[in-house]
Amino acid sequence: MDCTASREGEQMRILIIGAGRTGTGLARWFRANGLEVQIWNRSAIEEAQAQEFSRAGIVLLSSLEEAGAVEFVMFCTADAGTLVVASEVESKAWLEGQPFLFCSGSLDIEPLRRALPGRGLARVHPAFPFCDKAMRIGREDVINFLVESDSESRESVQRLLEATSGRSFFVDRIDKDLYHAGCVFSAGFVASLLGMSRQLLTNSGLTEEDSITISAGLASRTLKNVQCAGGGESVVTGPSARGETQTVVNEVLAIARNDRLLASVYELLNEAIDRKNPR
Repeated sequence: MDCTASREGEQMRILIIGAGRTGTGLARWFRANGLEVQIWNRSAIEEAQAQEFSRAGIVLLSSLEEAGAVEFVMFCTADAGTLVVASEVESKAWLEGQPFLFCSGSLDIEPLRRALPGRGLARVHPAFPFCDKAMRIGREDVINFLVESDSESRESVQRLLEATSGRSFFVDRIDKDLYHAGCVFSAGFVASLLGMSRQLLTNSGLTEEDSITISAGLASRTLKNVQCAGGGESVVTGPSARGETQTVVNEVLAIARNDRLLASVYELLNEAIDRKNPR
């Protein structure tokens, strides 16, 4: 079977394993990009989610035996159970050489290669914040994929992603732990820091609504500054960037009156700014 493309005039077809936040988001995104999408989840999903799949033209499978012909099988499962699920899928008779794609930023692919000899494998990590199963996502959303694959799967993965609005970054080898930690800083930690910002602004006397507006506005402009400058350190603002040590001390003490952990976070981040931006 030629796994690099569907027959001429047909849509590419993909089976997604796992209907959590990432699997659900990617199913919607691939469908919006014109692919035929099937999705299977080991446990039953909520009726509202099933109806949403139906409206989007995504085929929800009740068992793997129902799967139709596909060119790609993409696993959006927790790292701890990936090997078990992949081995289960590998045993299905309808498979004809399709590459297995694993959506993980930290999964070690070598044990999978040993467990699935002869199967084309790739780690295809979507660097995208899938924050909720209900989030709206479409072709206008550009997803960056970091791809680590064997030579047999590289062309197939490249063809798949070129058929979408995504961007691919192919690497031969990468420190997966550092890579994934870097992604966490850019997504999960940013969201957490904005929550802390909202908390402090609300504690200062602002309304919840005004706190969200101010923190989101600051974050939005800061991201634009980072993109324009081509990096983060050069656009850092705040008391540490200006060398106002006493201001930092006063603010740490004020925060500690309500939340000592948040005060420690604020102090550590200012220390990090000092190290990155020595005056």
